[in-house]
Amino acid sequence: MSGHDPDGGPSERPVVPRHTTCLVLTFGYERDGSDVAVRLVGAARVRGIAPGIATDPPDRDQSGAWVELRDVDARLVWYRHLHDPIPTTQEVFSDEGDGPTVARKPSAPTSGEFDVTVPDLDGAASIQLFATLPPPLLPRRKRGAPEEIHAQMVQRLDVDEVRHSADDQRG
Repeated sequence: MSGHDPDGGPSERPVVPRHTTCLVLTFGYERDGSDVAVRLVGAARVRGIAPGIATDPPDRDQSGAWVELRDVDARLVWYRHLHDPIPTTQEVFSDEGDGPTVARKPSAPTSGEFDVTVPDLDGAASIQLFATLPPPLLPRRKRGAPEEIHAQMVQRLDVDEVRHSADDQRG
């Protein structure tokens, strides 16, 4: 699995410069049937170090969720995979039967929020949030190959606007 540069080719894992400031972004989502709207509801600039890069760059044809920082030339400068920020299932525990069990059951929360911490890098120009948004309560197919569902960009933010918003919220 590899990421893509602006021309669509694979990109290498970027080298992230040292930083001491992060942006904590709070995203809100609202679900209406199979439609999901994602918006930035808050931003804060904090002292700290964002999580490092631990995986290969995301591939636009994969499913899942991740956030990317890109420079003015749309080159990938930082990314992070996210764990289920817009859940469509929940864990259900049961004590019935031969013993305790746990299973994933479809659920469709109508709204929620999640936080993402990104480094406040000088060369960053945009923040892009990607997520797989399958229709809620999608029944499993019993025969044939599973339907391919790819992630899509659900939010694109200008880093300077986010910094300004974070400074305004600080007072």
